[in-house]
Amino acid sequence: MKRFLFSLTPLLISASLVNGQTLQIQGVAVDGGNQKPVEFATVTIYKAADSLIVQGALTDSSGHFRVGSLQPGSYLVSISSLEYAKLYKGPIEIKGDSNVVDLGHVGMFADQKVLREVTVRGERSLVEQRPDGLVVNLENSILSKGRNGTELLGVLPLIQVGNSGDISVRGKSNVLVLIDNRPYYGQTLNMMLSNMKSEDVIKVEVITNPPAKYDAAASGGVVNIVTRRSLQNGWTGQFDGAVSQGRRLRYRPRLNMGYRYEKFSMSANVGYGYYYGENNQHLTNLFQSDNQLFDNRGVHEYKKITIPVSLGVSYNLSKSSSVGLTFDYNNNDNRDYINETAKFRLFNENSPLLSGTQSNTQGSASNSLFNYSAYYEGKFKKSSLNFIGTFSNYDNSGNSNISYNDFDRNLDKVENSDTDIKTSNRADIRLLVSQIDYSYEVGTHTSLEVGVKGLYTESDNAIRQFQTRNGVTQPIDNQFENSGYKERILAAYLGMSHQVGKVKLNASIRAEQTDSDVRFVGKRDFLDWFPSLLLHSKPSENYQWGVSFSRKINRPPFSILIPFVSYSGKYAIRQGNPALTPQYNNNFEFSQTFKGLNVILGYTHIKDAMFDIPKIDDQTKVTTFLYQNMDKQSQYSLSVTMPFTTVKGVNSSLTLFGSYSVLSDPGLNQNIAFSNSLWSGYVQVVNTIALPHKWKGEVLFYYQAPRIEGIDRLRSNSSLDLGIGRPIFNARGNIKLSVSDLFLQRRWRGSAFYGNVNMTVDNFYDTRRVQLAFSYGLGKKTVKRVREKSLGNEEQRGRMQ
Repeated sequence: MKRFLFSLTPLLISASLVNGQTLQIQGVAVDGGNQKPVEFATVTIYKAADSLIVQGALTDSSGHFRVGSLQPGSYLVSISSLEYAKLYKGPIEIKGDSNVVDLGHVGMFADQKVLREVTVRGERSLVEQRPDGLVVNLENSILSKGRNGTELLGVLPLIQVGNSGDISVRGKSNVLVLIDNRPYYGQTLNMMLSNMKSEDVIKVEVITNPPAKYDAAASGGVVNIVTRRSLQNGWTGQFDGAVSQGRRLRYRPRLNMGYRYEKFSMSANVGYGYYYGENNQHLTNLFQSDNQLFDNRGVHEYKKITIPVSLGVSYNLSKSSSVGLTFDYNNNDNRDYINETAKFRLFNENSPLLSGTQSNTQGSASNSLFNYSAYYEGKFKKSSLNFIGTFSNYDNSGNSNISYNDFDRNLDKVENSDTDIKTSNRADIRLLVSQIDYSYEVGTHTSLEVGVKGLYTESDNAIRQFQTRNGVTQPIDNQFENSGYKERILAAYLGMSHQVGKVKLNASIRAEQTDSDVRFVGKRDFLDWFPSLLLHSKPSENYQWGVSFSRKINRPPFSILIPFVSYSGKYAIRQGNPALTPQYNNNFEFSQTFKGLNVILGYTHIKDAMFDIPKIDDQTKVTTFLYQNMDKQSQYSLSVTMPFTTVKGVNSSLTLFGSYSVLSDPGLNQNIAFSNSLWSGYVQVVNTIALPHKWKGEVLFYYQAPRIEGIDRLRSNSSLDLGIGRPIFNARGNIKLSVSDLFLQRRWRGSAFYGNVNMTVDNFYDTRRVQLAFSYGLGKKTVKRVREKSLGNEEQRGRMQ
């Protein structure tokens, strides 16, 4: 298998030099005003003499189109798309000695009849449907003001972001996130999103059932964040910042500078973030063995200071190819303060106090991340070639001190119960990834794509713990205090796209060879195949449908495989599980789009689903949290996304999602069978409002119905966000005032009942906040405009784990 993967590399490079000899017409459809690509426009070729239709095609995500298999002669070209007036070019003469006629960038302008029907003149629809998902247009939208990347994703259709920053699409986790078609994972992704300026985001592409060219671990979908590129010579820049107040204060100033001259461009960004948060938790568990109720209440305060720095240079080798280098650095300094009171009561109508524990935790952690990346992106007459290589290094060190003492039923301190647990840990993670992707158009209606990828990850981890009781300090025995892992993944994919009439078939297969060695766990070496299929048709300008299937994998993170034991209090332990196995997902979807209305029916079957499941010792009253596999999970889902206008000046988007989940296992803890099922769903309404004097407003509403996660049944939650803003200083700047979670309902509440687990949890976060955000453009922009180019990397996807 490895020999097969490496043998593909010279084939890809040599194939990029191949050019066909058929007569073709090509070009790039762009918005005549802002020069943005016009995606999925209909291109039709007519004979100039009698206007008979000869060929047709759709523009891709970069606006590019190519129509081949033409004979010498005279032709007319028409390009049509919603919101744009139909455009004609020609007559165009094709001679036998000219293989390709390049129309270059073809500007399209808004249809005035359509403009009269939309509410905001000159602004594109917030949501546009695609065969494999949707696109959210954010340029000039108030949604893209005053947020970071994580906050921005949380207000977009089909995307959900939890309080801890976890991202899901249509209720499915394990989402692959790309920024300008380049992948980011784990800590790298969290840092990139938290330091991203929403003002730089032009659009967000959502793929609900990704094909095999994406990583097999992208079982939840793909989100690609597309940022703006400078199109003008000279210096450009922006200073922006935000300050917010809830229970605690947060602020983040940032400075971005860029320079471009013809083919050369460079950028530099630096920021500072101060994040102060608070979390209130109430946890209970009923021990049926002795009828005792465990009642734990705590307050968690945390502070984080982050300093992000990024540098980048690029050079355009031609109109359609470029090379570049990027460097990213992020440093985080964290402080945690936790105060908890745990009480044991006899569970009856009087609930008398039996005993309890008072604990205080102070923790600190410092981590730094370095990313070095080099890339090449190129598009040729009939092919494209992309390469990316990245080296990342992540260092983390932390210390914590837990102090607790017991008290009796009279709240008097128990003598000689003072205990301290000190913990120090360190992690050093190194990652190297390289990927090459190649696509080739065999003919007018057929294209091939192929790619290979190599990934190497290495980590060294250490944990030390000491307990002090009655003035005596002793180390806590832990045979796994020094751990680590190595992993090598080799992947290759092959895909084909073929169109017959108005029906298009995309079929692909991906192979991934995984070789890992986890200290104290052992070696794993396995090969998996991941097929995907998409059948799509666009019978008319207003209607399209698609059917898709994909197989995906979710490998367990090494941090939860290593069998460490970490104390987070007298009654709580976090433990690794070396017996965890990967979970496999089979995803089916059927989608229909009529004008702006999109409906997706989905079915997902998961084998060996991974969930965080507690184990409780009735004698010691200690709860051990660890991830475990559950036998199978099935989810049936329906989503509806629809833009609409009810009041002049208000653009709205409605997302409805409903699902039925069934989760079962023949025997988890204590070999007790488990089964859980529930109807669930959510509603999301996004409203952007055009107000007088250039003011814009936003009203965002979200409601999540009760749902299940493993053995947990989570209660409903909701939020209402409001915002208003406008451009300032002759449109060089912008200011926005907003309030999030107005009624403080974005909470995590749930219960778990399985075996001797009879637990309820209620978490309150500092989510009701008032924020003032601003931005101001710097630098003098020259009049000369550099024509926007297509980098040819629209097809490039990768996985960096």
